[in-house]
Amino acid sequence: QGPNQYGLTLVLGGGEVRLLELVSAYGVFANDGVKQEHVAIIRVEKHNGETLWEHAPKPVKAIEPAVARTISSILSDNAARSPAFGSASALYFADRPVAAKTGTTNDYRDAWIIGYTPNLAAGVWAGNNDNTPMEKRVAGFIVAPIWHDFMERAFQTLPIESFESPESQPPPTKPVLRGEWRGNRTYVIDSASGNLATDTTPPEFRETKTIPEIHTILHWIDKNDPRGLEPSRPERDSQYVNWESAVRRWAEQSGMITQENTTIPTNTDSVHTEANKPRVHILAPSQNETISQDSAVTISTDITSAYPLTQIDYFLNGEYVGSNKSIFKTFVFALPPETPVKARISVKVYDQMKNTGEAHVDIVVLE
Repeated sequence: QGPNQYGLTLVLGGGEVRLLELVSAYGVFANDGVKQEHVAIIRVEKHNGETLWEHAPKPVKAIEPAVARTISSILSDNAARSPAFGSASALYFADRPVAAKTGTTNDYRDAWIIGYTPNLAAGVWAGNNDNTPMEKRVAGFIVAPIWHDFMERAFQTLPIESFESPESQPPPTKPVLRGEWRGNRTYVIDSASGNLATDTTPPEFRETKTIPEIHTILHWIDKNDPRGLEPSRPERDSQYVNWESAVRRWAEQSGMITQENTTIPTNTDSVHTEANKPRVHILAPSQNETISQDSAVTISTDITSAYPLTQIDYFLNGEYVGSNKSIFKTFVFALPPETPVKARISVKVYDQMKNTGEAHVDIVVLE
């Protein structure tokens, strides 16, 4: 069947394949994106070892290495699969990284597992010949032990090889590719004021809002170039009409269509502004005051703030020396040994809204 016969459900098992075909496909991940033709005989020799015929590999680049490495990284992450299978499941091997994927079809009629390392790919299928349901257990507990025993025996003759680490990728800019299904257009507000966030809005107060526009994912992306521009005519995709009509009908029945008239705020963050930053004045020590190396330093401040203070941090030459979280008038600390003759004291103030203010004073240290 052609690719358009299956549609988006192909990734969920919507197309029937043979075990050999599936193992061959996973072999592409194992081989850094390169597909090798599966063959039963690789060489024919005479009784004296003379080669009569040998298979000539015809490698074909199927996917980008970066994609293969990302998939291998995901499927070999034992910590990620531990909540479902346990940390010492049949998918885990103590001496080497192994990627594995299990699958169980409806009514427990089929149980699959395909797994691989950079030098071996193998799979197991289990099911009844008459297609009747099996015991109601997922593949990870039915066929994984069989696969594990085979792989463990095979590894005795294979060197340990690690997967190439995937290069870090920038996060996708499209909300739909970040799992935001309600729409592909977002804006960021300051959660304190409800207005649009600005460059001065702290991360803790930045909240992303989505304009509800419920569509099939094909409305927002070209499946041949997911990170590219939105398709100008998504209906050209043969699968679009079927998915779009069903998604829109569901959204309408769920009362989501009426939310598409969302109004984006026009005002900007009025809480995290220059005017609202705490104002700090260091009363003591004074500028260029002389302080003995063995003396304690008392820092006194005068602070005005639009919002309640939560903390004051103190620094000497950029190095943290202490904090106040309740008493905001004075702070005492001892100069560390070998403090330079010229030193700078800094005070940084935080308020309830994460606005910050700073002040500095220079001192002269005498031995």
